[in-house]
Order: sequence, then structure tokens, then C-alpha cells
Amino acid sequence: MTERIPLSFGDSVRIRSTPETEAAGLAGKHGSVSGFTTPSEMGISVIGIPSEDYAVAVNFEDGSVKDAWFSEDLVEFLDHAPGTEIRVGNVRAVRNADGTWTETSLDGTPMGSPSDGKTRRRPWWKIW
Repeated sequence: MTERIPLSFGDSVRIRSTPETEAAGLAGKHGSVSGFTTPSEMGISVIGIPSEDYAVAVNFEDGSVKDAWFSEDLVEFLDHAPGTEIRVGNVRAVRNADGTWTETSLDGTPMGSPSDGKTRRRPWWKIW
């Protein structure tokens, strides 16, 4: 048995083939993790039966397929989607193969990464 890699935002995933995912027409589809929630508190519909009160949102590459919430056991990790880029304000973050993010300002100035242990000049969300 292989060790299960914890899913995180932006990871590339594939939906496992089960009776529930086949009935939904989503078995084998590829997508990316776009969020996590507690179904009992949010009142969302989840494909599968979560072993815990936890569900994973998957955004599908195929635009004709509606995004959906799944029990974690139905979502198979593929990779951390290296090269994925996110921009928030003046900050650009690029995903590394190991799942960490490298942040720079839009002008290219390095800002460090929360996972590299370096202190950033000031977090982008601090206004003081």
C-alpha cells in the first residue's frame, strides 16, 4: 500500500472510478483541487460518503463538466501542478513541483515563500 499524499489547493487530481462517480459521469475525469469544507456545516451535496465530515472541491479541466464536492477517498492525487501561477494584488505565486509556492512581486522582486523559512518584508495582507 502506498502512502496517501494530503491534498492541497491547486493539486492535479483524477476522480476514482466507483459506482457513485460513474453515476455522476465523473469517473476518470481530471481536475484541480479548488477547496475544502465541512459538509454538515455548509449543507453541500457530496459525491461519496466521507469517512469524516470533510469534502474536497474539484474544478474540472473540461469546461462542460460542472465542478463538484467529493469525499476525499474518491480523489486521486496526480501532482502538485508545478508552474501554476496565482496573482493577488501585486504578488505573483508560482507552484513548485514539491507543492511549495515561490512568491515575487509583479516586478520580479523575490518575496520568499511561507515554506522556505525566510522572512518576507511584510505580508501582502498587512496594511500597517
